[in-house]
Amino acid sequence: DLSAPTPEKTSGKETLYGGILARCEPGVGSSINITECKNYGDLITQDPYTTAIGGILGNVPNGHHVIISGCENFGNVANNSSAAPEGFKEGYAGGIGGLLYGNSDGIIIRNCINHADLRASGTTLGDYGGILGRGRPALITGCVNEGSITFEGSGTAQGLLIGGISGGMYNGGTITDCSNKGAILSNKKTVQRMGGITGTMSSGTCTVRNCTNEAPVSIIHSENNGNWRGIGGICGYQENSDAAVIENCTNKGAITISCPSTTTHVNLIGAGGIMGTCKLNMSFSGNVNEGSVTANISGDAANFAGGLVGYMYAGKSSSDKVKASVNGATAGILAGNNCGTFSGCSVAGSVNGTAINDANIVSLAAGTNTGSISGTMLWK
Repeated sequence: DLSAPTPEKTSGKETLYGGILARCEPGVGSSINITECKNYGDLITQDPYTTAIGGILGNVPNGHHVIISGCENFGNVANNSSAAPEGFKEGYAGGIGGLLYGNSDGIIIRNCINHADLRASGTTLGDYGGILGRGRPALITGCVNEGSITFEGSGTAQGLLIGGISGGMYNGGTITDCSNKGAILSNKKTVQRMGGITGTMSSGTCTVRNCTNEAPVSIIHSENNGNWRGIGGICGYQENSDAAVIENCTNKGAITISCPSTTTHVNLIGAGGIMGTCKLNMSFSGNVNEGSVTANISGDAANFAGGLVGYMYAGKSSSDKVKASVNGATAGILAGNNCGTFSGCSVAGSVNGTAINDANIVSLAAGTNTGSISGTMLWK
C-alpha cells in the first residue's frame, strides 16, 4: 500500500505513482511490454504535486511506445490533494494507467481489468478513467472497468474529464470492445465532461466502437455556478476531433445532471444517452441507449436532454436506437437540440412524461431542431 502525505517541497517537482511502475521511458525506437501484472496495493495520496497515478503504470512521457496487456488492478486509487502549487494544477488517474503519452505508435492497453474504485476530493483539474486517465494517442481494447469513479468533496475543481474507460482521448485514439460497470459521480461545481466510456474526444480522429456502459453517470450538487457541462452514456463531450466516430455502442446506465446553473457559455449544458455535447462533424451509427436521461437544472442556464445526443451542433446519426425516458427543459427522444442530421433511427419511451407514439414521434424527436430528422420509427 502507498499512503503519501503532503510533502514539504520547495521546487516544482512532479510526483508519480504506479502499482507496478511509476514512470516508463523505453527510449526512441524501443518499446516496453507490461504483461499479466497484478497490483493489490492501494495508491492513496494527499501530495499536491501529484501528476499521475496508475494502478499498473503512472506515467509515460511524450514520445514512447508502451504496451500493457492482460494486467489487473485490485488496489483503490485516491487523489485527496486539497491544494496544488502554482503550475501543478492537473492530476491524472486510472485503474491501469495514469497519464500516458505515446509516440506515433501510441500507447496500447489490451485485455486489462480494473476491479478497484477511483476517488478524488481535491481541487485540481484532470482526467480520471477506470482504465486510463489520459492517453495521447492510445488504443484501448478488450478492457473492463468494475470500479466506481467518484469525485466529490468541498472545494471547486477547475475542470474534470471523467470516463468509465478513459477520462480523455487526445491526438486521436481508439476504444474498442470495452465495458464499464462502475458508477460515475461528481458533486463538483465546475466544467465537467463525463461519459460512461470516455469523458471527452478531443483533437485528432477519435473512435469508440463496440463498447458498453452498464452504470449510471451523474453530476449532482446544490451549489449555484456558471459552468457548462457535457454528460453522456458513452461520451460526455466532443471538440477539436473532426470526423470522430461512435458506433455499435450500448448505454444502459441512467444519465443524470441535477444542479442550479446560470451559465451563458456557448457550450451550455448537454445530457445524452450516447453523447452529451457534439461540437463538430462526427458520426453515430448502430448505437443503442436504454438508460434514462435527465437534466434537472434550476436557474437561467439553457440545457438540453436527448435520448441519443444532448446538443448536436453538427454531425450525423443513422440507424441508432433509443428506448428511454428523457426529461429536461429542452428535450427530445433523439436530441435536446439538433443542428445536424438524424436518419432511420428507432425510438421508444417518453419525453417529459409523454409517451412516444405514431402521432407525436416527429414533434418529440428533438426539443429544438434546425437540422434534419428523417425516417424516425417506433422501436417495437
